[in-house]
Amino acid sequence: MHISPITEPISVSGAVAKTARAAHGTDAFGSGHTAVFTQIDAVKARYDMTNISAREVDQTAKDLMNAGYKDIVQIGRLLIQGEQWHLQQDVMLADATRETGVAYEIAPMDPTQKLNLVAKAEADIEYLLSIGKDTKYAKEFLGFLKSFYGKNNAIPAASTRVAAAAEAALARQNTTLN
Repeated sequence: MHISPITEPISVSGAVAKTARAAHGTDAFGSGHTAVFTQIDAVKARYDMTNISAREVDQTAKDLMNAGYKDIVQIGRLLIQGEQWHLQQDVMLADATRETGVAYEIAPMDPTQKLNLVAKAEADIEYLLSIGKDTKYAKEFLGFLKSFYGKNNAIPAASTRVAAAAEAALARQNTTLN
């Protein structure tokens, strides 16, 4: 039995690829992988995770996969924030209503409404801490979102202010609806 060596920078948390890049530069996995990291970084540079719509989230995930991003766990976590995931929830709730006779509803979603995924991930971590749950995976996802802002994860202050204003407006809208 022959076991091939790992030649792709794949890991559940992305830590292997990040560690190798940090320790050895982008060429840690051979010259062919430099282009992959450059493409992934170019995709990340196009999107602002503090001001992104559900529709753009789906496109971000698609662009990352097309660029060679291999961490399917983080891609999955990202896709849960996307438009297609929410459309599937509508289908699942319709099925549940049909099968049980109980009407389930979720608030309608505007796929172009801007979201602050970084703030949402931070709030998720705070919630998990408040109920005594493990935050390891939530922190990994937050790190993934912050990786869109370069090596020092510096989120532009203007982006944060715009996203905070959008979140406040959405909260007011939800309060009036309830």
